[in-house]
Amino acid sequence: MFAMGEYASVAAAMSALVVALVSLTVTAQSLPKSTGAAVKALSVSAPKLNVAPTVATGAFKTAPYKRVELRTLYAAAFAGSKGSPRDCTLAEAFGPPELGEVEQSIRSQPALVKRLQLARIPVPVAAKAVQRGTIDGCG
Repeated sequence: MFAMGEYASVAAAMSALVVALVSLTVTAQSLPKSTGAAVKALSVSAPKLNVAPTVATGAFKTAPYKRVELRTLYAAAFAGSKGSPRDCTLAEAFGPPELGEVEQSIRSQPALVKRLQLARIPVPVAAKAVQRGTIDGCG
């Protein structure tokens, strides 16, 4: 059995990894605002996340959000999880990243925070989309 400190370390590392993968997808000066721009960004980023473009764009199309920006974050996290089976195994053993850990990981990346501010998306809302995409991608 793992000690609580080990669990916290693994969970924090997982949330940081997921947010880093999302940042790979969102490389423009702002989050994509149109479906076409989002699909293009996800298609280009998918191979870097070790998944086919259809996985990332499929996640975007079925994302449980109305706003393109949130659907993009969800899809990027979903694809990042699908492309990282080892991390999903850790998530099964220790549970998914906690929302607070995902928020903290997002806040540690000023460029991503700025993109969220420009899109008028609060960090907690973005973190929830990333967390949900991560969980669904491992499912």
